[in-house]
Amino acid sequence: MANGIEFPIGPNGKVSTRAFGQRVLSEPLQVLNPELSRSIQNETKWRQKYSRFLPEYQLTCSASAAVAETVARESLRLCHDLFRFHRDGVDMPLNQAMNTYDKPAFYTGAVSGGAEFSGSISVIYGNEKLTASGLKTLLHHWIKKGVIEHSHGSDVEYLLDDANLLDLRGQTFVVLGGTSEVGPLKTLLQLGANVVAVSRPNKTKWRRLMEYAASTCGTLIFPCHKKPEGDSITSLAAIAGADLMTQTPELAHWLSQVEGDFTLGCYAYLDGADHVRVSMAMDAIAYYLLSRRQDVRLAYLLTPSDVYSVSDEITQANEHKLKRLSLSAITATLVNSLTFGRWFSPSIVAKTKTKQDGVLGILDNLVTQQGPNYVIAKRIQRWRAIDCASKGIPVSCNVAPAASTESVMSNPFFLAASNGSESFGVEVFTPNMVNTLMTLQMIQDIQIHGISKVKGERLFERGANHGGAWRIGYQFRSLMVMSLLVGVVGKIIPLKKIFIRNRSSHAVRLRTSN
Repeated sequence: MANGIEFPIGPNGKVSTRAFGQRVLSEPLQVLNPELSRSIQNETKWRQKYSRFLPEYQLTCSASAAVAETVARESLRLCHDLFRFHRDGVDMPLNQAMNTYDKPAFYTGAVSGGAEFSGSISVIYGNEKLTASGLKTLLHHWIKKGVIEHSHGSDVEYLLDDANLLDLRGQTFVVLGGTSEVGPLKTLLQLGANVVAVSRPNKTKWRRLMEYAASTCGTLIFPCHKKPEGDSITSLAAIAGADLMTQTPELAHWLSQVEGDFTLGCYAYLDGADHVRVSMAMDAIAYYLLSRRQDVRLAYLLTPSDVYSVSDEITQANEHKLKRLSLSAITATLVNSLTFGRWFSPSIVAKTKTKQDGVLGILDNLVTQQGPNYVIAKRIQRWRAIDCASKGIPVSCNVAPAASTESVMSNPFFLAASNGSESFGVEVFTPNMVNTLMTLQMIQDIQIHGISKVKGERLFERGANHGGAWRIGYQFRSLMVMSLLVGVVGKIIPLKKIFIRNRSSHAVRLRTSN
């Protein structure tokens, strides 16, 4: 068996991602919702039917912050007890491995930029370069259209209005998944931060990161498997990098030696079951550091394509969309009936009344093509965020919008669906826009908000940039076929000019308002 983090052995004596997923979701609910717990555990077609269970799962966890925290703690315990770590023929529980192999294994390299600190933010939107004033205009436009939540717009604008808050010189951020397209690395370096980046060895990618860092006023710090000799970027790129899934304990030890307080950001992404494995690697590192230091904060990015508990205001906004007597609404209702609920299905699938938060809506935005492993990987992050918030540990865990990343653009299906989704009110952001906005949101969460006053499942609503997916009224997956068709046909007929304003014309309007 290969070295590194691995799923536990299932009932059939083989590694089973399905058995793990069902157990980690069902077991913490045995007392809270025994019927749902049994249903999840007994489902034989988990890959095809997993999405049916998530709304009730979310409803159960939304009963109170205390319930959500109990589920989070028990789920994390299961993950760490069940996951295994293999090395050179030796197999042991992951939590044991983290204390067995946590020995010095890396040298430290660094590249410091020589640029002057500007304290300004700029971002490309369409064909325009927006400075702070243009970006604020765009934020107001998105709030009005329901593309982002008001809290996200106001948080970002607050930072844009105070250049002192954008000065990150002397502050340290750890970025697990340093080459992530939507991660915060580039924006942090632009603002002068010390960025400790972890990514697998790849001299081409590391050289690009180092060259970028050299052009900024920040400092890039990274693990090296050999002692650096000189400051040549070419020589440093050849020895830089570490593997989160096979060198997890050693990385945790190396990061525990970082001087001063820091924010640990978990952004690594892989496909399929490997996404769960790398999420467990990041969580193992987070748990290791939190158990040994009192000066670590956490940061994550979530997906809008999941099931969330949302406020009564968001719930009513979605229900209002469905009640409008417009031609499009009437047509959508008819199509929903003709397709037996598969197309244009309402996104709010249940409501509950709680003592703490009043009425909450259960918003089902799962995209089933992503699969159950994707859900588990993101739940691990949500569980850790809920647990940290309950303990008074500062955590930034925000919903980020769909982005036109390389993986999306290279997949014809997702590319067409993404392009078509804009006709239904969902904006697909560029990676540059995502990492700029969500980095500013993270800075606001960590430096201004600090310890979250919101607990449990409500933690993820504040600062949400869902790209409009939370306010279109329909489940995102129930629009996938139509989005795909619109995206494909749009290659021939410019449907965006019919349904929505194109980006370039909107960018011109923003420019004239500056």
